[in-house]
Amino acid sequence: MIFYLTLYFFPFILALCNEKISQNLNNKLIFLFLITLFYLIGFRFEVGGDWQGYLYISQEYAEYTFSNFNYRENNIGIFILNKIFVFLRLDHFGLNFFSALIFTFSVYFFLKKEKNFWLGICILIPILIIVLIIGYIKQGIAFSFFLIALDYWKKNNRNKFLLFLAFGIIFHKSLIVFTFLYFIPPTGRIQINFTQFAVLIIAFILSIYLNIFNKFIYYINQSGDSFYSSGAQIRLFINLLPVAAFFIFFRFFYRLIEFRMNLIFSILSIGLIFFVRDYSTIVDRYVMYLSIIQLTVFLRISEITNDIRLNTLFYISVLILYFAILLFWLLFADNRYSWLPYKVIL
Repeated sequence: MIFYLTLYFFPFILALCNEKISQNLNNKLIFLFLITLFYLIGFRFEVGGDWQGYLYISQEYAEYTFSNFNYRENNIGIFILNKIFVFLRLDHFGLNFFSALIFTFSVYFFLKKEKNFWLGICILIPILIIVLIIGYIKQGIAFSFFLIALDYWKKNNRNKFLLFLAFGIIFHKSLIVFTFLYFIPPTGRIQINFTQFAVLIIAFILSIYLNIFNKFIYYINQSGDSFYSSGAQIRLFINLLPVAAFFIFFRFFYRLIEFRMNLIFSILSIGLIFFVRDYSTIVDRYVMYLSIIQLTVFLRISEITNDIRLNTLFYISVLILYFAILLFWLLFADNRYSWLPYKVIL
């Protein structure tokens, strides 16, 4: 438990001192922290909710060849990486290294121009870093590519958005749902040309080929005790906090480049309320992706009103909120013991 609290403490202090740190020193601290984060994620040992599951998958995939692997039913990205890392004799640990590398890069890529970088790290730590990235490799890698894709989406670079979204999809098929963002620019009118229509058709064909619709039906039919995510409702509730802030300060967010993203993610988060009780596992998959709204909304919290003192209060409140979330998870989460104690291979 002390390890995770310490992991939060460092960016927490830097977030409080953000405006007093020189840019040169801040850049060095960011580099040092990301290197440390890479080490902690990549060199973990027997830590995370699916550790044993991924050991089994690595052993199973090692027996397949490129000619007899079932690409429709299984995970293409993990299979390819597994082949590479078995050849390099890194096995399952190679997947951890890759997951750590792509995630730390995606965090830097998404937050590098944010003046509240350390606040962003504090937001990421309790759920997205500890639970998702350390706990679940496949969706963690998909989330990392999605984070990069969304940064390109904000820049209205649709081709790179689609490229990195595709990288994410081969690691977790659930991400294909967000292909619709390709047709929605961050600003301006929504228009569909021939190229976009072709992308839509290809996405639909891939959904059929990869049995994604059947996967949805399977999770829906199996919902209950065998497929139940105990943390889904809490994580969805946490997502609803920035959603509420988005609508309360709607006029402020309306003029930001992330407005359409925030609006879409807010509507989707509200919609999931009606399904989370009966279909918690599949809902939890999308709650993780939609958690990005915590970043896009709360990173603007220090400039949300014209009152500096009120903005400072909001800023500190967010830092305390995520510390409380982390502490609550460490003390009361049903499967917290899969993360405790934290161990490394070196």
